[in-house]
Amino acid sequence: MNQAAIVLSFLIVLYIAWTTHNGRTGWNVKIYKFVPDDFGRIHLPGLHYILDVQRQNGVITVWAIVDPTQPSESVRIVYTKLTGNEVEPEERHYYYKTLQHDDGSYVEHIFVR
Repeated sequence: MNQAAIVLSFLIVLYIAWTTHNGRTGWNVKIYKFVPDDFGRIHLPGLHYILDVQRQNGVITVWAIVDPTQPSESVRIVYTKLTGNEVEPEERHYYYKTLQHDDGSYVEHIFVR
């Protein structure tokens, strides 16, 4: 996803949240932290925008802008691949970012689908 598309998605999320808060106008978005379960799943409200994925205290963690009044209806899968691992052709669309640890001696690639 290019930078313009990311900014546009972010603005759409903010606009929808701002205009749909229980029928009245006003901001209703918060930044929440999500830790995937043992299968890599995170449950997000239907209205969300993932800000970042990093390791926090050794655990993959996702930060997202969400409308907490919306039900958790979106399940995203977060997983990693190490450098040299095979990536299936359809997986390339889910690439999110690369993390380097220990001065680059350990590199993992984050995918979110």
